[in-house]
Amino acid sequence: MTGCSSFGKNKETQSTNRVKPTIIQLASPSLAYLSDPAVKINNSRGMTAKRWLAIANNNYQAKRYARALRAATEALNIDESSNEARELAMLSAIKVTESNIGTYRDNALMTDKDRATFKSTLTRVTTLVNTSD
Repeated sequence: MTGCSSFGKNKETQSTNRVKPTIIQLASPSLAYLSDPAVKINNSRGMTAKRWLAIANNNYQAKRYARALRAATEALNIDESSNEARELAMLSAIKVTESNIGTYRDNALMTDKDRATFKSTLTRVTTLVNTSD
């Protein structure tokens, strides 16, 4: 039995019909989500530590702790000596941690090693807070 294979003929047409993936150049991460809609952040270069601190305070008061932490970190990137930004970053980090602790109440989600690391980290933080007075 002899026959004609159409597979060989279609191979050439298949290669010309292939869709090439579109490559998009990504911009640097946007920081616009950190501020209130009234405050425009087009680029972080023009921002001062004081403005970042105000944004961090607003986010902290609004209980958006991850955003407050990010804004406080941006303030610290500009002014490393800002105690207010450092304190706000620390408080925000603790609030983020508190909100995540509920996940670890289920022992099935946490290995013994993870539990020990978590306990050790909390002990170090508590010790630091107690000795800083």
